[in-house]
Amino acid sequence: MAGADPGVIVRRAKRFDVVLPASICVGEEHADLVRFGPRAGDRSGWIEGDLIDLGTAGAGFMSTTFIPRGAKVVLRLFDLGNRDGDPILELKGTLVRVVMTDRRPAYLLGIGFDQDNTPVHEEVLNLINRVEGAGIVADDDGNSERGG
Repeated sequence: MAGADPGVIVRRAKRFDVVLPASICVGEEHADLVRFGPRAGDRSGWIEGDLIDLGTAGAGFMSTTFIPRGAKVVLRLFDLGNRDGDPILELKGTLVRVVMTDRRPAYLLGIGFDQDNTPVHEEVLNLINRVEGAGIVADDDGNSERGG
């Protein structure tokens, strides 16, 4: 859009609704600044939650633990029903949005991936195609088509 404010954060790519088990931890860059209490996650700092949307530029993660906006994070995605197995994808990014969703409390964490990371872009597209074939992906309109 011509004349748009370059300081405004806007979504850079289409997101697909998807539900996958996932875990998140604070990245090395901010590990000294953000620490969790013993009830927040496991001893290594990983917090379990659910991936709720995914695109080539970012993801949405639902968590019962607050993480501050701007924190560098690592996101691990797992196959359905296999949270204890090896992750199918590990992504690094920055929290660009943190919204409390209801009284649980639950937080919707919006994660932006590195802009110039082509291998991550390809891995995410491969995962979207894989889960789309399993019928567990839909775009914002409920359509099941590949986006970029």
